[in-house]
Order: sequence, then structure tokens, then C-alpha cells
Amino acid sequence: MLNFKEKLAILNKILSRDEKFYADSFNAEILIEINNLNSKFNFLKNFNSEKSIENWVNKLKSRIVMHEDDDKVEEIINDYIDCG
Repeated sequence: MLNFKEKLAILNKILSRDEKFYADSFNAEILIEINNLNSKFNFLKNFNSEKSIENWVNKLKSRIVMHEDDDKVEEIINDYIDCG
């Protein structure tokens, strides 16, 4: 089981990777928005592995790409963190 510090390091590692796809262009914005939240990374408690964190990030980026024309990116990120 990963501790909080490990989960945070994994999340930062995933979001700091070089951009290969359009969805990766949102990495910095995701990091900024997550850091601005009052949740203080409480959503990380739901993850048990690096793969689960990576899957979560990929789903978030997919949601952003699909809805960026409808909503602000910040709203999409906040909604995803709040509601999954």
C-alpha cells in the first residue's frame, strides 16, 4: 500500500512527463488546479497503486478533451475530483 507521500510523488511524476499527445498539454493546468484546491489531495486516499493513479489522470485528461469546449478546464477538473 502506498503512503500519501508516495502517491503525491507518483501524481507529480505522471503530470510532469513530456507531452506526447494533445491531452498531455493539460498536465500543467491539472497540477496548478489540484494545488489550488482546498481538498489538499484528499482524493489520493482512493488510490492503492501507481496504475490506479495513472488511470485516474488519463480519465481526467480524456474528460477535459471531450468537454473543453463546453466548460472551463478548471470546472472539469474540480467536478472530476469531486464526483469522479
